[in-house]
Amino acid sequence: MKIYDVWLQCVFGAGNRKAVKAITHFGNSENLFKASLEQKKNSQIFTTKDLDKLQKVNLDAAQKVLDNCKKCNVTPLSISSPNYPQILKETENPPIVIYYRGNFPDFDNTPAVAIVGPRKVSEFGGKSAYALARRLSSGGFTVVSGGAHGADTKAHKGALSVNGVTVCVLPCGHNFDYLPEQRQMREEIEKNGCTISEKPPFSPLDRAAFHVRNRIISALCQGVIVVEAPKRSGSLITANFAMEQGRDVFVIPGNPTEKQYAGSNLLLKDGAAPLLSAMDIFGEYSPRFPDKINSEAAYSKNSEKEEKNTEKNVVSSLSKTAILVYNNMNAQVFSLDDVYVQGLTLNEMISALTELEILGLIKTLPGGRYSKK
Repeated sequence: MKIYDVWLQCVFGAGNRKAVKAITHFGNSENLFKASLEQKKNSQIFTTKDLDKLQKVNLDAAQKVLDNCKKCNVTPLSISSPNYPQILKETENPPIVIYYRGNFPDFDNTPAVAIVGPRKVSEFGGKSAYALARRLSSGGFTVVSGGAHGADTKAHKGALSVNGVTVCVLPCGHNFDYLPEQRQMREEIEKNGCTISEKPPFSPLDRAAFHVRNRIISALCQGVIVVEAPKRSGSLITANFAMEQGRDVFVIPGNPTEKQYAGSNLLLKDGAAPLLSAMDIFGEYSPRFPDKINSEAAYSKNSEKEEKNTEKNVVSSLSKTAILVYNNMNAQVFSLDDVYVQGLTLNEMISALTELEILGLIKTLPGGRYSKK
């Protein structure tokens, strides 16, 4: 069946909804391949151009893709395979074939979260992506992102820093020369996790590549974390896909006067959950995966010690507002009123406390109190 699924993908390319409609109508891709032209016409799925391609593209094209996979050490996983993730298969427009290199996680039985943000991520956004990925990966989560510069890279590297499982979903084929400076990171990812693409090896980027790719990032996960998002960003596209797919969306709140949070705050307005610390994620998913998630391991003394050694300059690299609030912490346990800095708005204070908590300098206590770590 695999060769027929690859053939169907060769006909329609990545992200085309007609491929899924065709499989639903004909039962599988082999039945479609063997159907008469009249049967294909009667399905009322295909345009004249589609019918022409269905007749012209033969199994040789699919075999060439499979041969290239062998040469490039890439494994094709088709929708007809029992190993294809059910969590992905149940979405509205799943890929007919995905290609991976490395160790493919069991997405159906292990917790996975996507961490996304812009390429030009702020210092706080980058550190948030890194710190969250590190903590969540230590606690049993698979961390999924897109392998781009900025927030994606920080998320992948956060997971890699604790030898965790992270997955990079590519917008092109594995052997297309995409971001060559990130090649070493992708090789590191493939040791415990994998790189995934909906496109066969050597497939180049095209105009719709990132939009099509982002639906897979969200579909593989239980939830999506947006570290920051301007009004127009790929992070918003991923978050919107997540909402359509019934996934959870978490957003780090930001100062509404800053451009990099304009999209983030719109997501919060539309019902996304504010993310104040990694414990929000552990609290949400621990009941669903009690045997897979270990928040104690993520917050163990050894984990925190390693984290401090890795992030030696956390305090000095905080935003000016966060430094002001941090320097105003005189007690081990305090409330918002205790650390109020004259001249700062309530939103700025909350944003600063969120920054300090995400980066592991304080933690939330019951009753609206905080404590230093």
